[in-house]
Amino acid sequence: MSAAVNVERAQLGALGAALGRGAQAIVYDLPGMNLPDVYGPLVYKEYREPYGSPNDLRRTVSDRLTLDPRKRAQLDEISAWPLRVVTDDGEVCGIIMRRVPDSFTDSLALPGTGRTTKTLREVQNLFISPELAQRIGRPVPDNNQRKRICRDFAAALTFFHQELAVAFGDINAKNELYRLGGAASVLFIDCDGVRRTGQISSTDQLNTPDWVPPNREPLSQATDLYKLGLFILRCLCPGPNASTRLDPAPARELLDDTGYKMLEDALRDDPRGRPSAREWQTYLSRLIGDPIEPPVLLSARIDEQWVPAGQPVAVHWQATDAITVDVRGATFADRVDGSAGEGTVWVPLETNYVWVIARNRVGEDVRRIGPIALVSRPPEVPLPVPMPQLRWPPAAALVSPYLPALPVFPHVDVPTPMVAPTELLGTNGPDAGRILPPLSSIAPPFDVTSLILGCPRITATLEEIQP
Repeated sequence: MSAAVNVERAQLGALGAALGRGAQAIVYDLPGMNLPDVYGPLVYKEYREPYGSPNDLRRTVSDRLTLDPRKRAQLDEISAWPLRVVTDDGEVCGIIMRRVPDSFTDSLALPGTGRTTKTLREVQNLFISPELAQRIGRPVPDNNQRKRICRDFAAALTFFHQELAVAFGDINAKNELYRLGGAASVLFIDCDGVRRTGQISSTDQLNTPDWVPPNREPLSQATDLYKLGLFILRCLCPGPNASTRLDPAPARELLDDTGYKMLEDALRDDPRGRPSAREWQTYLSRLIGDPIEPPVLLSARIDEQWVPAGQPVAVHWQATDAITVDVRGATFADRVDGSAGEGTVWVPLETNYVWVIARNRVGEDVRRIGPIALVSRPPEVPLPVPMPQLRWPPAAALVSPYLPALPVFPHVDVPTPMVAPTELLGTNGPDAGRILPPLSSIAPPFDVTSLILGCPRITATLEEIQP
């Protein structure tokens, strides 16, 4: 084990004020201590009793020191991770940690004293009703902020599980803090109890009441995922009894079908079907419009097989995790909102190719449509005879600004007959006084369809149609 893991208590210098007291430890400010790999003020957590698993604790400190600087800074951003093991005469007596940033604390007024006290903003305050939180001076996040907190909670567990291969273990309402701003809105504390995956420890990890996994499972990454589901349920559905809630039903209106199915799976007894922390992080990021994966263009197409040059054409697209979608050609460019996941963009086509680009803050995905068969417009040849000029009445524009308005055909009056029906039949003879039936009831002697197509066909004689 590297010597950098351990620090003698005498090296700490004078301790500052006590910042917090618990059943197992006291936390002191450490104003005179600096570490080369840590940015910001430090604190000393002194155990009341000798630590039961010193090798586990040293391994936890070593896990951080083996990370590259970028990932080490990321770990420090999401946790109060043990930075060094403090020993006294060879016995482990405490650990050095980063001091909790002020953004994860609240200043509350003490009733009847006129004084205020600084307290940690524990996630248990997310479970109470918003009205009560407002009365006691706690911030009240809206639904979108609650989803962001859940996303950052899942992101921290993703880091623990994937980068460090550890199980946090005792996830509960007091071991995580939250804030409503900053790059990471959740901070895990009391990290000295984490265990590597598959590690057998001499000290059992314990569960907090109301956070006990099904069937008393031994603490593992699978139990972390069960407790992550509990946190998401209780954070999104605050109010009476929220801190003990197990039934996912109240979250049905707050999540889509995918999210609700994930929540149901997370709270099942079978640990094999629980969504991973990364899956939760990806889903919740998409839900709040801040995806962490590059977009994927599922499809980009036009329906036409050939297009007259310059004719507007509909470009259809489908994409996941897109913030914007660009549709471009040689002579045009259009950008639309990509959060809907699909859409149609009308563009005037002048080239054989169209590019569709889905973008978000992580990356982009590009799809080329083409080659597209363009048909040139025939040249305009003047006719050798004069043509009538029609004055069309104005017509309403179509949905697309690129499509021309269809004309309304002018009204044509049917001419009035010049001869009365009786004159056609005469006044003498057997047909005298008879009137022809109305014109609308007389069938024409030709097949109209064939007539239009240029092939007239006699269907009846004039004698056959007379009444």
